[in-house]
This record gives sequence, C-alpha cells and structure tokens, in this order.
Amino acid sequence: VVYNVAVSRSNIELIFNTVILLFVTDLDEKLHETLQVVSPEWLGNTTREIEAVCEETTCDVSEDNHRVEDAETEARAGGVESLINDICRERDELKKERAIKMEEIGRLKQTIFSIKKDMIGEQAKKDKELDSLKKDILSIKESLKKKQAKDEGRIGNLKEGT
Repeated sequence: VVYNVAVSRSNIELIFNTVILLFVTDLDEKLHETLQVVSPEWLGNTTREIEAVCEETTCDVSEDNHRVEDAETEARAGGVESLINDICRERDELKKERAIKMEEIGRLKQTIFSIKKDMIGEQAKKDKELDSLKKDILSIKESLKKKQAKDEGRIGNLKEGT
C-alpha cells in the first residue's frame, strides 16, 4: 500500500500498480508450488539459506539501529550541552552588562543629585541677592521720598519768600 501511494500519481496508476503486484505475487506463489513438486529438497535448502541470511541481516540491522540511535542520542546530548553552554555564556554576558548598566545608573543618580544640590544652592544665593536688592530699592525709595519731601519743603519756602 505504501509503495502504491508513493509511486502512483492518480487512481488509475494506483489500480494499475496494484494489479501488477497481485499478478507478480500470484506468479511467485505458482512458481513456489511448482518448485515444491519438482525439487522439494533444493527448495528447503534454499529457504533455510535465505532465512539464515535474513536473520543475520535482521541482527545487523538491529545492531546498526542501536548504533544509530546511540549516535543520535549522543549528538542530541552534545547539541543540548552546547546549547546549554551557549545559554550560560549569554546569561553571564547579560549579567555583566546589567552590572555595568547598574553602575552607570548609580553614577547618573549621583550626578543628578549633585546637580540638584548645586541648583538649590544657586537658587538660595539668587533669593538672597533678590532680597538684598529689594531692601536696597526700598531704602533708595525711602531716601528719595525724604529728598522729595525736603525739596518740596524748600520749594514751598522759596515760593513763600517771593
């Protein structure tokens, strides 16, 4: 069945191949029956030889299958081990990169804190300067008011004196 499905491209080819296989099988059975009648001893010897070769081949194939399976298992294990090693290496690299990034973040935080501290100090200085300037302006304003009052008093005296 597997052979027919593999080699047939259509239902007609499938039927044709099946008929051929049935014919060849029937021909083989008729030939076997004829050989049993004509030369049963030769057929028995030949059948035993074929069975012996088949047993050896089966054993060899079985051993080969075990060897192939062992080789595949070792290859998979080696591949898995290699994959695990690659993953471990990559994990270690990522840990190193993370440590470097964390150090960099720490330095940046310190820099930001230092800048904030400097800015707060500068703001305090500017606030003091502003307060000092406000006091100076108020003092100048008061002295101008006094001067103006004095000048107005002189002007008033001058007007009265005229």
